[in-house]
This record gives sequence, structure tokens and C-alpha cells, in this order.
Amino acid sequence: MVQLPSSDVYSAFVIAIVLGLVAGGVMFELDVQTKWMSCYATDSSDEPQSCFVEIVELPGKLWIRALKCIVAPLIASMMLLIPSKLQSLGAIGQRVAMLLLFTSMVAAVEGLMWGSMIRPGRWFIENKEGIAEPGPRKNFVSEMEAFLNISYKFVPSNIFVDLAELQVLGIITFFLSFGIFLEKDVPNQWKAPILNSARGFLRASLNCLMLVMWCMPIAMFSILAYNMLKTNLDSILGATTAYLLTQLLAQFVHLGGFYFLFFFLTTRRNPLLFFWRIIKAPFTALLTSSSAATLPITLRENLKERGDNEFARRVCEFVLPLGSTLNMDGTSLGFPIMVLFVHQVGEEQGLFSGGMPFGDMLLVALLSMTCSLGTAPIPNAGMVYLTMLLEAANITHPGLQASGFAMIYLVDWIVDRVETAQNVTSDSFISAIIAYSPIFKVMGQNVAETQLAENGDQKL
Repeated sequence: MVQLPSSDVYSAFVIAIVLGLVAGGVMFELDVQTKWMSCYATDSSDEPQSCFVEIVELPGKLWIRALKCIVAPLIASMMLLIPSKLQSLGAIGQRVAMLLLFTSMVAAVEGLMWGSMIRPGRWFIENKEGIAEPGPRKNFVSEMEAFLNISYKFVPSNIFVDLAELQVLGIITFFLSFGIFLEKDVPNQWKAPILNSARGFLRASLNCLMLVMWCMPIAMFSILAYNMLKTNLDSILGATTAYLLTQLLAQFVHLGGFYFLFFFLTTRRNPLLFFWRIIKAPFTALLTSSSAATLPITLRENLKERGDNEFARRVCEFVLPLGSTLNMDGTSLGFPIMVLFVHQVGEEQGLFSGGMPFGDMLLVALLSMTCSLGTAPIPNAGMVYLTMLLEAANITHPGLQASGFAMIYLVDWIVDRVETAQNVTSDSFISAIIAYSPIFKVMGQNVAETQLAENGDQKL
């Protein structure tokens, strides 16, 4: 079993954020950037930094490099196993999964919409030092070129190059296609060793990931302290606050605007009354920041709401465990806002000319939905994919990536809990829609029959 970080690690994470802010602020006031310059062997550097800065930056830089190293094998093994997992669910599970994917895609599009309308990154205040080192502006690329570039990324010319350069679309296309054709006409005695190897590789990657996550408090101290000593807190306070408010508003509207309306139109029932009856589940998710830890409460509250309706209870027992791994609406909605926020901060610093191209935005939405499927239901797990999404959106400037991590992590302990509550609530709404809606009645009946045939012991 993968050993998950304990609650002590997350307490250390919060403490590291506070200490990083304080240490960075103190170093900024003491002007450590101009001290201890003699450690450079030569004067070959155009803009030498103080060695205080180099030492403070090192742990955070190593942590981000480790994340980039793990993401490629993680995505590759996960994509290879997805067709096999869907095949094992059967026709009914696949139809339920498609419904869950639809809601996740809606959430990703909403994230793009809110991030583009509010533009939280524009509140970043450029100053003399700047959070990211100045760099050249990107060459102008038309919307058509950006859109067509997606098709080139979908077809890798060399999968090893794509793995090395973290070209996500090429990795997904190759290994997903590989997994699909493994399910087509490959004899089981040939297929099984490949899939078992992929499962072992995925487990090993997750173990490596957990080791990296254990180091997160040290990395957060380094990243925050480094960025704070390079700039005044006032320059990022407005942007970080605007980012947090954008995330909270988007999550609230997705619940109240999309799910409440979707539930009412499909079931003709009162969504507020339903939400009130299962409110202990999202409240628990808000406290634990883990949909996996909340699953027993989610099942209990939803089964209580279903009463003696055996059909609805069977649907609930099937959909909720499946949704805890596939239906990550909160995460899918949050990713595009994160990427757009970092891009907008880059625009304010002159690293980009104009907004993010439509093609890149579409790519971010698709990858946000895909990454949400592979996000472990544990605290802060979704942040592992942020580096990959930034690379996919052509946000490759190391300084901008580091500053983006710093500002997002500053409030992620709030955002992650709200996203988890959204994930749990959306699972509950989907299970109720399938159980109560005449539109999904056939799907629900088939799910119930599947559950009865397996004596209610569905293991996902």
C-alpha cells in the first residue's frame, strides 16, 4: 500500500508557509540580495545573485525538478491502464463514467471562463525586482497556428523525446492508444504481464510521489522565502487575493448554477433540500481535504437520504465509489484558473504578449479533465499536475513557474478543501440524478441489477 502523508505533514506545511513568508520578508528588509557576492568564482554571470539567494532557492528548485521527473512516468502508466479499467467496469460502468466525464469537462470550461473574465493575475504589481526574472516576449502566434499546434502535439515523432521534454499530449496519445489496442486482440497471456508491469510501475511512481510530498514543507519554505526576498509582499497580495476569490466564486457557481439546475431539470426535485440532507458529507470533506477519507460519510449520508428505496440505494453504492476516483469536478475547475492566473502574471511582467491563445486554453481544459481522473483522493494531490499543465500551456519560464507555485500554494490549503467538498457534493448529485431521473432510469436500473448480481459487494 502507498503510505499517505499523515496530518502532521500538512500541519508542517502550514507552518512552513508562515515561516517562509516571515523569513522572506525579513531578508527583503535586510536587503540580503546585495550581500555575500564573493562566492561566485568568476564574473561571467551577467546578473549574479547573492549566495544567500542561491542557497534559499535550492530546496524549492530541486522539489520542482523532482515533480517534473515523476509526472511523465505517472501519466504514462496511468494512461496505459485506463482502457483496462474501463473494460473491467462493463457497459454500465462505462456509461456512468461518461456522465462523470461530461460534468468534469463542464467544470473545466467554467474554470477557463472565470479565469478569463476576472483575470486575477492582472492584480500583480510589477516592481523593480519582479517575482520572475525578466525574459524575452513570446513571438506572436495566431489563434489558428496555436489551434493547429495541438494536432502536432497529439502525434509524437519520438515518444522518448516527448517523455524527456514532458510533452503531455504525445505521452497521452501513445500510451492511451497502446492500452486500447492491448484490449482489442492481444491474447491474455501476453497482455497480463504488460498491464501488471504498468500497475507495478504506477505503484512505484506513487511511492516516489509520496516521498516528494513528504518534502513539501521544506520546499514550500524555500519557494516562498525565495520569492518574498525577491519582492515585496504588497506586490503579490492583490493578485493572490483575487486568485482565491476567483476560485471560491467559480466553485460556488458550479455547485449552485450547474448542479442545482441540472438536478432540478432532470429530477424535478428541490436541489437545496437534497443538499441539506447530505450536507455532512461536503462539510467533512472541507475538514479532511480528502474525498477518500470522506467516502464512508458520503455513503452513509446518501444512503440515509435514499431511505427504503432499494433501487436508489444500489445506484448510490455503485456510483459514489466510482465517482471518488473519476468525478473530480472541483479539481477540474481549479486547474484552468491556476494556469490562466500564472499566465496573466507573466503578461504583467512582459513575459507574454497578449492573452493565452485559444488553442492553448482548449488544451488546458482537456488536460485538466484528464488530470482530474488521475488525481489521488488525498490532500494537495492535484498540485502534482500543475507543473505539467504549465508546460503544456507553454509557460516554461523557470522564474514564472516558481512564483506561480509560491502564490498558488500560499492559499491552496483553502482552495484544496473547497475543491474536495465540490468533488464529494458532485458525486452525491450524480448518484441522485441517476437514481431519480426518468432520463437516466434505464442506466440506473442496469446499475441496480449489476449490484444485486454481485450481492452488493461492488469493489472498484
